[in-house]
Amino acid sequence: MLDLESLNPEQREAVECTEGPLLVLAGAGSGKTRVLTYRIAHIIESGAAYPWEVMAITFTNKAAAEMRERLSGLIGGSSRGMWVSTFHSACVRILRADAERLGFTKNFTIYDDSDSKSLVKSIMYDLGIDPKRIPLNAVRSRISAAKNELVMPGQFAAEARDPIAKQAARVYEMLQERLRAANAFDFDDLLVYAWLLLKDHPDVLAAYQDRFRYILVDEYQDTNRAQYAITQLLAGQRKNIMVVWRRRPVHLQLARRRHPQHTGVRAGLPQLSHREVGTQLPLHFHNTGRCQRGHCQQRQAQSEAPCFDRRRRCEDPSLHGFRRAR
Repeated sequence: MLDLESLNPEQREAVECTEGPLLVLAGAGSGKTRVLTYRIAHIIESGAAYPWEVMAITFTNKAAAEMRERLSGLIGGSSRGMWVSTFHSACVRILRADAERLGFTKNFTIYDDSDSKSLVKSIMYDLGIDPKRIPLNAVRSRISAAKNELVMPGQFAAEARDPIAKQAARVYEMLQERLRAANAFDFDDLLVYAWLLLKDHPDVLAAYQDRFRYILVDEYQDTNRAQYAITQLLAGQRKNIMVVWRRRPVHLQLARRRHPQHTGVRAGLPQLSHREVGTQLPLHFHNTGRCQRGHCQQRQAQSEAPCFDRRRRCEDPSLHGFRRAR
């Protein structure tokens, strides 16, 4: 039996609010991994989903291994069928299943950094690009940034303005041609092609949307556009997505600009007082679901409002602010 009494009130609130999009804003030492693992265990123990219907995404293999270990301690062997991995590992699994839809075979090769660097260097040589004038690393950086922003070669070439960008556009186009000919992906391609697969093949997307009833993403402030787009596609049907955002002011501005559809829940911020929590986190994430806790359901029944008290923080009336602590 899961011991929710061991959680502090804010952690428990996040664990028990299972339906609809949810943002957990967490500071250092606030127990965000504990919230993630307990929420997964709570979902499974309550019968809301089977283990294989949950996807948990982290940003490092070490963090994924730690999460799997914690889940094993909470729910035992039930955690085995669960997808607990990094974004790139999840994308590899998606691509292995349906790579033929994109013109690749299932036994595709993944180029590591050294392989990718050698290939770009070779392409620059073939194109007559002087690495003293146009540095190799600068070209690779531009191409990587373009892929992470889901900018395809044609668009990248059309938008290229400075000399490095124009040469990088030539390399980018040939790079993709040679990778395809070699039945290979570089590291950034794993995200790009997984997104293309989900976006352009509705039946594939529907299968994953049907499978994953709950999606949880740690360190969400570090997501690039490709990762964000993939999570939005996967969670598009049920919208049962929880993301953990590490509290840093510079990232809060990114949150306001990029992610307007999640509820804000404090997962314990020990470095802040309650008043500071209520007044210094001007987020505007929106909850479309309903918490399972009785007082949240009663509040919704009385006011027809989402689960938490809100303060408007932007022009869009559908986007709301953080719960003000009493």
